Amino acid sequence: MFNILRISVFIAVMSLVTYSAQAQNVNSADDLLKMGGSAIRNDKDYPKAITLLRKAYSLSPDYTDVKILLGRAYQLNKQADSARHFFKDARLKEPANPDLLNYMIGLEYEAGNVERSITYIDSALVYHPRSEDFLLKKASMLYDQKQYTESQVVLKNLMAVNANNEKATRLKNQLNQVISSNKISLYYDYSHFDKLFKPWHSLSVSYQRTTPVGSVIGRINYANRSNGLAGYQYEVESYPLFTKSFYGNFSAALSSGDPVFPEFTAKAALFKALGSYEVEGGVRYLTAPEQKVFIYNAGLSKYVSNFLLNFKAYLSDFDAASGQGYQLSARYYYGENADDIFIFGAGTGVAPDLTNKNLGIANVTNLSGRRAFTEYRRVIGGRNILSLMASLGYDEYTTTKSANQYTVGFGYQRKF
Repeated sequence: MFNILRISVFIAVMSLVTYSAQAQNVNSADDLLKMGGSAIRNDKDYPKAITLLRKAYSLSPDYTDVKILLGRAYQLNKQADSARHFFKDARLKEPANPDLLNYMIGLEYEAGNVERSITYIDSALVYHPRSEDFLLKKASMLYDQKQYTESQVVLKNLMAVNANNEKATRLKNQLNQVISSNKISLYYDYSHFDKLFKPWHSLSVSYQRTTPVGSVIGRINYANRSNGLAGYQYEVESYPLFTKSFYGNFSAALSSGDPVFPEFTAKAALFKALGSYEVEGGVRYLTAPEQKVFIYNAGLSKYVSNFLLNFKAYLSDFDAASGQGYQLSARYYYGENADDIFIFGAGTGVAPDLTNKNLGIANVTNLSGRRAFTEYRRVIGGRNILSLMASLGYDEYTTTKSANQYTVGFGYQRKF
């Protein structure tokens, strides 16, 4: 009888110990932390995560990881005040935790407290001064606040850490588009043909005003074909900025009436940034004596390190005929300034961007064409931009006439 009782007590004690161990294991703060993290990442069930993490917090109120994840769960569940409470509590013990700092920055930015968010970024940069993520966040937020000069300074520090940061390169170009400035430009092109034509000369003078809402350009083009034909074209162009990632390009031009330029030219295009990509679509309309031309284009650009790669396709529709054209180009940003650029590319078919910009409608409606081109730009003294250009092309002008074209040119721009 005694042995039976002793065995029964032993079994009861072992069962109680096993149950307690299992209960402790299931309800441990570490297990609840893992379960809460899974509820956030995999299930997107934030109330469930809050319940699990609140239980973990009650078991281990000094467990910093629990506080951080609990604050994150509240943040995702749109309970900003509760998220702030746990973030601030966790920060007392781990002020340099990058995940915690990122959550706090995002929380205030989402709430519209941009200045407070930037303050947290400054705190993060004290511990992580070379963090590309924090530097890019600050530069972007300053850009959103229209503090463009300050954004440029931060961006310069970021590019010193990693000159190949694609998002930083894109932001640098955006800043170059919105910083208020005036610019005068002068371009000259000389084209030589192996047959059919004597040398052609073209000259372009423009004034550009850039503001935070976009740019407006006034331009006068002159072309002399050295065969008795010469004329002027008067052009107005704009680049309105609709949002940080959405902008347009619109222009209209009239000629002086000489058969060098189209009588009238109009262009409209829209551009939309999608991460490190940019898509575009547009249409052009040109008129000449007894001829009207529509040219539709679509394009895709991609930032890869310090390169901006671009592909464009054109579809031309003119009297009793149509044509196609394709262009592939690359821009390499080799310096700190967004205007330090090396451009190279090639294309084929009917594509107006492949022809000399001042050679008129004949080259737009040609039967076939091929071209390779390059341009080198360099900023000198901060306000002067020098350009050298060259291209090699082959164009058909009629079914029986074609010629090779060799073009060189230079440009000068002055900002003030």
